[in-house]
Amino acid sequence: MKIFGNLKKEKKENRSYIELESLVVGEDIHTLCYIFNKREKLENSKFIISKRIDFEETFGKGYEKIRGKQNIDFCKKGPMGSFLSEATISPTFFKDNQFRLFGGRSKSETLQKEEVFFTQKSINFEFGNGFSFLRDSSFWDFFYKESHVSQINKVELKEKDGDWIIELLNGTTFRSKNLIWGLPPWKLLSLFGNKSELNNGFIEFCENTRGAFSLKVLFKLKEKISEMKETFFIPLSLTHEWGHFLGNFYELGDEYFLELNHYFNPEELSEEEISKRIKILKRSLEKIFPSFSKSLDNEYLSINENVSQVVGNPLLKEKNKMRGLTFIGENAPLPIFDGNEETQQVSHFVRGIISSGLSANLTNECS
Repeated sequence: MKIFGNLKKEKKENRSYIELESLVVGEDIHTLCYIFNKREKLENSKFIISKRIDFEETFGKGYEKIRGKQNIDFCKKGPMGSFLSEATISPTFFKDNQFRLFGGRSKSETLQKEEVFFTQKSINFEFGNGFSFLRDSSFWDFFYKESHVSQINKVELKEKDGDWIIELLNGTTFRSKNLIWGLPPWKLLSLFGNKSELNNGFIEFCENTRGAFSLKVLFKLKEKISEMKETFFIPLSLTHEWGHFLGNFYELGDEYFLELNHYFNPEELSEEEISKRIKILKRSLEKIFPSFSKSLDNEYLSINENVSQVVGNPLLKEKNKMRGLTFIGENAPLPIFDGNEETQQVSHFVRGIISSGLSANLTNECS
């Protein structure tokens, strides 16, 4: 199992300077949907990504389900409804040698604040059909033709002309009128060279989205070891408030996978600590699913520091907005929705898709 593969130092290449109208940063599902939705306007733009990705990497925990009453009700009323199943699914937690439903007499171990959202009922979303453009090679050809794979070193905003300056670790510098930001807002704030130039309201908005890191463990299985459809919670410890591993079984074609996510404080990040928690997880899986070890084919590990702490109604007032900046993702400001009591609680995956502009055209564009 490879640990911290995404934290390698980057080698500087020959310096280059590129001016353009728009620059898109990010490679998550929401950013990809934005690029697809705006592809004609982005013909002469560039995309900054941290790594090469494909369809399988965008198909992950949370993406195949819509969760929470507000999100489910919103999607059922709109074009996304045609890609939803009929029945809702209740998550479970493991305690006293069995899985139990949330809300009953038995209580789970202490939940991390990032975990609470996933205790709500979910509904299956036909990810592959709803976002069929992700299986289209022409989309990926376009995406990679305009992409630069690198980490960002520094961000600046030239107040005089309103241009955004993005400097990459590989030596490339972009100057752009429009910046479409698909990473968490706190990440943009952390990359600003001179924060004194920013207004307090903008800084506060960005800081509020700083949350835990996510550890994702993906096990490829030789065969199906469970019929479970729901998200399940496995406690990391019965004596310490370390939270849980949140698991989901899924299939891609004739391949079987078990994906688990664990949220932790960035200050706990060390190879030794991560290895310890993985060992605890494997011991638990062997007890809960007796055929786990025998069925294990391969395993993958990744750490995502770009997990937003999803905040309620992340309103960014007009006076605090930055010229030429558009946020995409689960904490993107949505003025029309945030001012409406029926939609201001829409969150997580659904909010991110709305921010991409794709949800309104989903039936026409992706069917």
